[in-house]
Amino acid sequence: MCGELECWSLLSSFIDRYELPFDRHDWIVNRCGKCVRYVIDYYDGGAVDPNSYQFAILDVRPAMDSWSACWDRMKVWWIRNTSSFRNSDTTQDSAQTSGS
Repeated sequence: MCGELECWSLLSSFIDRYELPFDRHDWIVNRCGKCVRYVIDYYDGGAVDPNSYQFAILDVRPAMDSWSACWDRMKVWWIRNTSSFRNSDTTQDSAQTSGS
């Protein structure tokens, strides 16, 4: 499995116009006694930042090899999308309150 691109990498490459990752690793993580496989894709982040030495962007996610991993990824997607919506509403509300 290691080194093979996951459907997610190919799909994000097509939809978001990302380049394909230059490296990929699978890690097994012990989550409270349960072994869960994670996929880590490494994307080119441009030139090396001389201050932080950062050069790559990581995409870390549970592998889609079980129903619980699929469920975890759906929960994370939901939290990311709804929390950004809630934060934008809160910011607008506080701006309206302070402006009046």
